This record gives sequence, structure tokens and C-alpha cells, in this order.
Amino acid sequence: MLGLLNLQKIGRRLARVDYHLLQTLSVRIGAGSLSDAVAECKRKVQGPLPEITRKEVEDQRMAQAATWAERLGIDSDYAAAALYGAISESCRTQMNYLHRHFNDQESGEDGPEAIWRFYRGELLRLTKAVAPYYDEGYAREFFGTKIYLRFEKGELGRLVADLEDHQLALDLGCATGIKSMTLSESFKRVVGYDISPDMIAKANDRLEKENGNTKRIAFAVVDLEEGIPQDDASVSLALMNLGTGSEISDINKLLIETRRVLRPGGAFLFSFYNASSLLAKLGFLPWPTSLAAMVDPDKQCLEVHFKKEVFFIYARPYTVDEIKQLFAGSGLIIQEIFTHPSISAVLPEDIFITETFKSYGDLVDGRRYHPAVVDVDNNQSARDALVRVDEELARSSQHLGVYILVTGIKEK
Repeated sequence: MLGLLNLQKIGRRLARVDYHLLQTLSVRIGAGSLSDAVAECKRKVQGPLPEITRKEVEDQRMAQAATWAERLGIDSDYAAAALYGAISESCRTQMNYLHRHFNDQESGEDGPEAIWRFYRGELLRLTKAVAPYYDEGYAREFFGTKIYLRFEKGELGRLVADLEDHQLALDLGCATGIKSMTLSESFKRVVGYDISPDMIAKANDRLEKENGNTKRIAFAVVDLEEGIPQDDASVSLALMNLGTGSEISDINKLLIETRRVLRPGGAFLFSFYNASSLLAKLGFLPWPTSLAAMVDPDKQCLEVHFKKEVFFIYARPYTVDEIKQLFAGSGLIIQEIFTHPSISAVLPEDIFITETFKSYGDLVDGRRYHPAVVDVDNNQSARDALVRVDEELARSSQHLGVYILVTGIKEK
């Protein structure tokens, strides 16, 4: 009956289940979790000292747990005890959240302008926090985001190779200038714009240390909502990657500006969040996904988790049909539309990882604490298979990928 299973293999399966359980719990009671959302809702409705426990609601959850436990063949008393522990920790998490935000002042404004100011502030706060780590690990730690960037890089390479003119490339929303550096290998000049002074400072620092070619590459702090500071018909390529198109509130204006600055026959690559992705169709998932950031349809914004903190950034997802209408209205000609990734985006990150503990740290008060020595198997063969699947789906008419990638030209 056991076949090739033995205690060691069963132990590895148990470890993967335990890790997944903790990953799921992090969505409920971790940093930026549902518990924080509950606390914020209570604070807005009841004030800075709201009632934390809600016995009636908790009893309902216990009844739900008992029903599910019976259906799943789990002892209902154990299920109730496990859920009670999660609820207790959630209450503690809520109290910690309320303590941290006790002195927060409500502006009393909830109109579009106030919300926009909040999103702008969050964006600058995020970029300030992320800038020192952006090149080394941010986004690269997330499988879904990493393979999208790889896919996007391939399509950008093909677009550049087909261009006749390689005078000037614009990197719109350039962050720390990684893409700008790549473009400098193919263009005589590259200019990168970003709203974040911290990102631009890091880009200039990278330029001096790693490239040194300050004459061919330039970076500037620019709010693209106000336009593109380039002359008419001066640009060979305009790039806006990694969903940044969705973060522009007046995208029609920016596309018209893009057409203005592009040379006849100049090319563009824009990336948006997909309102009709498989992830969007599934809705809320009870585990952390393999994406560095994702649009929450209920919060109507981009939710970014970084270093145990959550940032809320303006992002407007589009359907493929809406994207076609946007570009048609701007006078830009779409050549290809892809959506990517599809399957990888809905899988929990931990599904690929098997950790083997080599040691368990020192004993403290009779208990073992980290740091432990861990070997990590990333199951590369499964990852490679998913990459191939998502690349095939990128060209599907179903358009299930998280990002919409649009390439095209300005008519000659």
C-alpha cells in the first residue's frame, strides 16, 4: 500500500504541508493581513479604541469550522481549538495594529482628490523603502513576477531588433534604471523618467558605479501624469514595463504624449494589469501568490507587500478590449498583445519549495529556536514546465495572464 513511501519521504510531505499552513496563516494574521484590515475597519467605524472581540461572530466561525471539519474527516473539537488559536492571535494582531496607528489623524476627506493624494504618498513611501533593495532582490524573489520580467525582456529584445532607428529610447517609470542600462546597448541615448527621487538617486548611483556612461544615459525625476518632456518626433522607442501603465490615472493623455514624441515608425512597449486574468476571475486566494504585487479588486488598488509592511498604490486594471480602444484613440498601432503569466500567478509560492533542515539551532529555555541550517530545493523542473505553459498561454485568445503586454509602432 505504501509503495516507495517511507518515513523520511512522509516527513518531507508533512513539512511541506506545515509550511503551506503557515503561509496561509500569514494571510490571516501576518503583516498586512486580514487581521490588519479588520482593525482598520473597526478603527474607522468605532474610533481609535474599538471593540476587539465579537463573540457572536466568533461563535459563527466556530460553527463553520465544525461543519467543515466533519466534511473533511477532522475532529471538530480539534478544529475548534485550532481556529480559536487563530482568532486569539488575530485579536492580538488587531491590538498591535491599533496601537501603531493610535495617533493617526483622519483627514475627513474621502473624495477622489484626497484618495489620489493618499495613493501618491503611498507610492513615494514604497519607492523610498524599496529603492535600496530593488536591484538585489525585490521582485526577483517572486516566481510569477520573475518569469514575467523574463518574458517581457524577450519581447522587448525582438521589438528592438526590428527597429530601423536606434537614436533615443525612453524608459517611462524607470525605477532604478535596470531596463535603461539594457537599452543603452542598442540605442545611442537612453533617458529614464520616474516620479520617485529615491529611485532616480539609486539609478544615478548605479550608472556611475556600474556603467559610467553618463553621456549616453540620463535619469530625471518626472511625474508622467504631467506629460513627457521630450521634443516632437524625437524618440525611437518608448517603454513602460511591469504593469506601470495601470498606475497612470490619465493614461489617454500619456498615450497621446507617447505618439507625439515617437518618430514615424518608432516603437512602444506598454504593460498593464489585466482585469480579466485567471487570478482576477478566481478572486481572493487564501495564500500568498508568487507575485511581488497584485491588484485587489475590492480595495481597487495595487497591494504591495514589502518587509512586513503593505503599501496601497493606484492601479487601474484593463481588459484587452479596453486596451485596444485606448491605443486606437491615441493613434498608435498595436502589433501584438500578450497576457502573462496565467497559471504561475495563482499558485502559492511555497508549492515549488522543499526545505530540508540540517540543524535546528540552539536550545533556549528548553525549546529550539532559529536560526536553523536549511537546504532549499526549488524544484526547478516544475518551474521550467510552468514557464513553458505560461509562455504558450501568453498568446492565447483567452487572455488569462496577470499582465497585458502591448507592442506596436507609430505609423510612418
